[in-house]
Amino acid sequence: MPFTQDPRVRVSAPENVFTFDDGELEHTSRTLEVLHNTGVLNSNYSNTLCTFTELASSRFEQEHSDGTEPPYRIFLKLLTNLKSLTKMSNAPSSSTVDARNSNPSLLLTCKTFLHWNGLYYFTVAFNLCLLFNVAQTRIYLILFYALLRVLSPGSWGCQHDDGCVWRTFSERLCFPCTTMRQYLKLSFTERPLPKEFVKEEAAAGAQFIFATFPHGCGCEYRIAMDGIIQQVMPNIIAKNNLRVLAASVLFYIPIIREMSLWTGCISASRKTAERALENKRSLLILIGGEAEQIMTTHGEEKVYLSKRKGFIKLAMRKGVAVVPLYVFGCNDYFYTSKMFYSLRYKLMRNLGICIPLCAGLWGSSSCPLPKKTTIVFGKPLRFKMEGSEPTTEELDAAHTLFTKELISLFDDHKVPLGFGDRMLKVM
Repeated sequence: MPFTQDPRVRVSAPENVFTFDDGELEHTSRTLEVLHNTGVLNSNYSNTLCTFTELASSRFEQEHSDGTEPPYRIFLKLLTNLKSLTKMSNAPSSSTVDARNSNPSLLLTCKTFLHWNGLYYFTVAFNLCLLFNVAQTRIYLILFYALLRVLSPGSWGCQHDDGCVWRTFSERLCFPCTTMRQYLKLSFTERPLPKEFVKEEAAAGAQFIFATFPHGCGCEYRIAMDGIIQQVMPNIIAKNNLRVLAASVLFYIPIIREMSLWTGCISASRKTAERALENKRSLLILIGGEAEQIMTTHGEEKVYLSKRKGFIKLAMRKGVAVVPLYVFGCNDYFYTSKMFYSLRYKLMRNLGICIPLCAGLWGSSSCPLPKKTTIVFGKPLRFKMEGSEPTTEELDAAHTLFTKELISLFDDHKVPLGFGDRMLKVM
C-alpha cells in the first residue's frame, strides 16, 4: 500500500506502478506529508488517501498503457480531487496566530512607533528642506551634513569600494534599531545552526554568499539584525568581512546613505560584488530585490527566485559557498494593497522605483506590525563546474538545487515557528 493508515501518513513511491520523471513524485509526496503534518489533512483522511492511491494505480494501468496521459498528471488530478473532497481549510488556528505575534508591551510599542516614525519623517523632512530650501534652511542643512560626514567614517565613493562599516553604531548608538529588535523579538534560529555552517564559519578563510528571502515591504529586519549578527557569524564579523548589497539609489539620499554604509551596505552592482568577493568579504544579498518587494502580500510566503540566477553564477565563478536564509515573519509586517499594481510594477521595472502600498502599526506605512521575526540558516551549498565559466546546464542544475534547499529550509522550520498553515511559493 503506497500510503499507510498511520496518522503520520508517510509517503513512499510504488516502485512497480508509477514512474515519475524530474522529481514529480518526490515533490507530490512531500506536499502530502506537509499538508498532513501541518494539520491541513488530519488523521481522519488517511483512509481517503489510501483509497485515492489505489484508484491512481488502477487508473494508471488503464490510461498510461496507450501513452495518452503521463502518470504524474493523473496523480496531481487525484490530489486536487482529494483537496476538494476533504474541504481543506488554510485558516490558521488562534494558537498559530499567537505564535507569530511578538506581543510587546504598550510602552515598547509606543517607543518603537515614535522612534521608527521619527527617524523616517526626520529623513524625509531633511531631504525635502534640502531640496526645496524650505524656510531658507538649505545652507544650515548643508553645514550639518558636512559636519556629519567629517565626524563619521567613510568617504563619498566608498559604496562602490569596500563600504565603511561602523559596528558601534549598529550595536549601541542606533536606538531605533535596538527598540525595533525588541519589538519584533528578532532572533536567529531557535535550533542549533547547521553544523556544516558552524564548522566552515570558524575557519580562517571563511567566505559565503548569504542568499536571504523574502524582502518584505520595507526590509526593516535587515538594518535591525545588523546589531546582533555577530551571534551567528562571530568569526566573519570579528574580521569585518560581511557586506550587504543594497540598491544604488540609497547611496544618493542623505541620512539613508550614512545608515546604509554604517550597517555594512555597498552598491548592488556586479562589479562591486565581484570586488568584495575578491577582497575575501562575505556578501548578504536580498535576492528578490525590488521585484519581490512589490509583490509582497500579507499572509503569504512568496519569493522571487525562478529568474534570479546571477548570485548562483557569481558563487560558481568565485568558488564561494551559498547559504540560504529565510526570515519568518517579515511578510506579515504590513497589510498590503494591490491598488495601482500594474502602474507601480511598470515604475519598478522601468525606473527602479518601488512603491509598496502598505499599512503597519496604527496605519503607519513605516512602522511594522508586532510580528515575531526569526531568521533561519541552511547549510552551505557548493556548486561544481568544469570550466572557468558555468555552462547553462550547470547553472540550471545549481539553481534547481538551491531552490530545493530553500523550500526544505522553509518546510523544516515553519511548524515550530507558527507558520505550519503556509506553503512557500516560488515565483
